[in-house]
Amino acid sequence: MLDLVRVLSRWVFWILLALIVFATLSSIENRPHVPYLGANADRFAGFFALTAACGLAYPRRLGWLALGLIVMALGLEFGQTLVSSRHGRAMDAMVKIAGVVIALIIVTAGNKIEEKWLRTPRLG
Repeated sequence: MLDLVRVLSRWVFWILLALIVFATLSSIENRPHVPYLGANADRFAGFFALTAACGLAYPRRLGWLALGLIVMALGLEFGQTLVSSRHGRAMDAMVKIAGVVIALIIVTAGNKIEEKWLRTPRLG
């Protein structure tokens, strides 16, 4: 069962990564958004979900991959300055980084609990 979760999480991770890059660097008209949520909620949720999928897919590499996602968030904000209808801002990058960091904390705690649970012999 755990292998299936890892395989599905890898697919989710790479699909989310592609969608986030597209949404960030495409023109403002093509940017998807969730009604009733602000752009910051979209940014946070996207990077939170991406990091969570990363943590399930690649738990042993999560620290390095999270660092890579932070660098990617900064790079995408800079990349927006190259798109005429977009603008990169430090605050937007900070919201994305917050999504990475909070997901990293939650996923790391979950992975530690899972490791302990799997190592603990069960009676019965």
